[in-house]
Amino acid sequence: MVRGVLVVIVALAAPWLSSCSVRQASAPVPQQVAPPIAVEGAAQAIVITGHDFWLDARVNFNHSTSSQLSSTFRAWLGNVELQQVQRVNDTTLTAQVPASLAEGTWDLTVEDPAGRQGTLAGAFTVTAGSVSSPHLSAEDAAGGSGQAIFDVSVAVGTPRTLFAVIRDADGGFVTDVVATWTLQGVDGGVAPSSGTSTTVTLTAAGLGTLTVDAPPMAPVTVSVHDPGSCTAIGPEGPVGDPSCSDGLDNDCDGKIDAVDPSCVVNTPPRAAISITPAVNVPNLSFSASATGTTDSQDAPAAL
Repeated sequence: MVRGVLVVIVALAAPWLSSCSVRQASAPVPQQVAPPIAVEGAAQAIVITGHDFWLDARVNFNHSTSSQLSSTFRAWLGNVELQQVQRVNDTTLTAQVPASLAEGTWDLTVEDPAGRQGTLAGAFTVTAGSVSSPHLSAEDAAGGSGQAIFDVSVAVGTPRTLFAVIRDADGGFVTDVVATWTLQGVDGGVAPSSGTSTTVTLTAAGLGTLTVDAPPMAPVTVSVHDPGSCTAIGPEGPVGDPSCSDGLDNDCDGKIDAVDPSCVVNTPPRAAISITPAVNVPNLSFSASATGTTDSQDAPAAL
């Protein structure tokens, strides 16, 4: 008689086999990398979140000592393999981005112990220089060509698309970034809920909040309403008034707080003016030149 060997492959979400269950596991689904950016030439520790980061168990019922449990994951940014990839649980991995990863934006590929792979496009960016105080911004266009959006009007049945962008302390564009998008307080939804952009759709009139989250940066909130749902409660401004920092579109002009012109300090034009000759003689002709102007508008000068 020939004695057969039965091998059962089991996908586990826990580090032990509590009961015998067999099912078809799905490929890993990476959804976010934090932080999503690094400086060229420097190694960077990252956290990868998503779902279906399963262990792989191979159970031999004839030879129990031959059963195997594997938690070995691998990951790549582009063609560069990440170092020290560790599974924390079925939704989280940690890894080290090597200093050799070149400047650019890279797709992330995660491979589980069974060899199944999942990819997140545009997951990580390497910049050529230092990035000072990066912050998250919800904008009306990708690639740094858009403007920050704090209040968006979405007509019922007419979707609007927003983009997640990282900018530096000076407002310079750093990269588009994968973010988690959550719509609350109004009937409707977002699709996708995780990505560098999302489309907001309202199914009924109302006023809600869209939260954009891409750790470790602070989340951003955007007020969402249909054109007919905004009720003016007063003027916005002047500068220093509480209406310039309450997060509301008080005058229903689609601009909130510092975005509203009434809450912006208008600095008069300035210039360094030189007079030739430097004497004050009645009826004497002289010439004047201005340098260091901060504005192209005409402005009176006191001599």
